[in-house]
Amino acid sequence: MKDAGFGAPKDESSKVLIRPPTFAKACFGFGVLLTLGGSFTGIDLALTTDRNQSLALKLAGLALVAANLYLMLWSVEYFGKNNTPVCHGRKAQKLVKGGPFFYTRNPMYVGMVGLIGSVSLLANSWWFLIASSPLYLYLQYLVVPIEENHLFNSFENYEEYAKKTPRWIL
Repeated sequence: MKDAGFGAPKDESSKVLIRPPTFAKACFGFGVLLTLGGSFTGIDLALTTDRNQSLALKLAGLALVAANLYLMLWSVEYFGKNNTPVCHGRKAQKLVKGGPFFYTRNPMYVGMVGLIGSVSLLANSWWFLIASSPLYLYLQYLVVPIEENHLFNSFENYEEYAKKTPRWIL
């Protein structure tokens, strides 16, 4: 995989225990195991048993999966255009405030959590929504505070940006 540091110097102040994409993959796998396990054990947490509603949920889920994937890709592309590292452990080169970062300070994370949650609609199961919860909690309480501290110490105008732009969406 291509280095997402865009040549930025290393900086341990922004390093996290587990990279968010790795943790997101683990949570997705957890959702798969819960869904399969629920099917085998009879603990099926279906959102609906109505076939018509199930089709509507799947279509909504497909649209949300696509929207969340787009949000993540747009965010990475926007970082690339600004030569700003995506990966942790690299010095932020520029405070990116445009594109998806105009709407939320963490569009990649919104996309990750939203993607796993959206699969609940596709799978017609609460299990993926449940599996997205550890990812949200990890990001909210362990990852984002480290990143925000790094950005606050790196950019004079970060505090102003943080006041105007929500951490998540609301």
